[in-house]
Amino acid sequence: ARKAALVQKFGGGVGYVLSDIRPKGAPIASTQGAACGPVAVLHFLHAIALMVTQGGKREGAQMGILHCDHPDIVDFIQCKDTEEKAQGLSTFNISVALTDDFMLRAMVDSTSKESDILNAIAKSAWRTGDPGVFFIDAAERANPTPELGKLDGTNPCGEVPLLDNEPCNLGSINLANFINSANNNFNRIALYDTVKQAVSYLSHVLDINTFPDPTIHRAAMATKKLGLGVMGWADALAKMQVSYDSDHAIRLADDVMSFIEGAAQVAIDDIFSTTGHRHTTVTCIAPTGTISILAGVSSGIEPHFALSNTRTMGDGTILREDVETGGFTPKTAMEIPWEWHVAHQAAFQRHVDLAVSKTINMPNNATPDDICSAYATMWKSGCKGGTVYRDGSRN
Repeated sequence: ARKAALVQKFGGGVGYVLSDIRPKGAPIASTQGAACGPVAVLHFLHAIALMVTQGGKREGAQMGILHCDHPDIVDFIQCKDTEEKAQGLSTFNISVALTDDFMLRAMVDSTSKESDILNAIAKSAWRTGDPGVFFIDAAERANPTPELGKLDGTNPCGEVPLLDNEPCNLGSINLANFINSANNNFNRIALYDTVKQAVSYLSHVLDINTFPDPTIHRAAMATKKLGLGVMGWADALAKMQVSYDSDHAIRLADDVMSFIEGAAQVAIDDIFSTTGHRHTTVTCIAPTGTISILAGVSSGIEPHFALSNTRTMGDGTILREDVETGGFTPKTAMEIPWEWHVAHQAAFQRHVDLAVSKTINMPNNATPDDICSAYATMWKSGCKGGTVYRDGSRN
């Protein structure tokens, strides 16, 4: 709790793994009492985040993860099931850690407890967008330092599976700035130079950064993880007049992220040869909420949420946001079938060391079965997790 408050004081988010907490009602020998359980701990940590927020500028961002085998898993799944409950844990995203064995059993046996749990997750996500899912075995297969521990948790938006006390170090390249003069592909020379510069920048951030606790500093130095990603993806596609829901867009995603992956690897190899610093990861796709607003581009790898909207800023300023279409009208997030959302996430994940933050948007008339199908598709296609948002399920 102390570390969390310090991190949030300086604007950072926090992730928690709650899987080792005893279930609610379990006996406590030392006091003859009973354990409060993981959901109560969520509320305790939420209260701390609210206290820190009072002296800051915005509400904290937190992630709570519970393993699918925990006795309290159903209570956890349903702890944000109503608008009132969701507001009572407003600083938290929550996710269920699902194993490969769990997913296999859930999909082959509709009478299994695993199927019941997956359906419960889908029904709660249908109601309010929580919980998400974290495919813990997929994350662990990509763990670059298994000797240091397992990747049981993530940062608040799920794009960085982390060891205990590890921080994330993220930056994103605006792909909309790298369309070639023919408006049909990317300027690879300019992109290559920018990727190398960005990796060098993120490496230097680790060198000079001051962390709020020595345990976080030690964890950062042990793995030196970097997370270079992209934003402006939907704007880049629009400039090339490519529909988001098309095979052409998926091929471009696969191609450009493969290129970035290769350039980033060259950059960290150069750093290692000159400094001896070993960066165990280099790529990641973050949601880029604030920085994409500052840059005036679409966030992360998301489609455009709307072609024209207003945003109310913290000081009351009304910010008008319009997508410059150049004669091409891209589809917005709710117009694109969920299968294409997952396809984009999977295409980028194939060339990313860490993970991908992506919202799988669904229309208001989507069903819990649709959500279960999305989870199965995410898992089969190699995603490390997923979040579903059904239009209108939150105020």
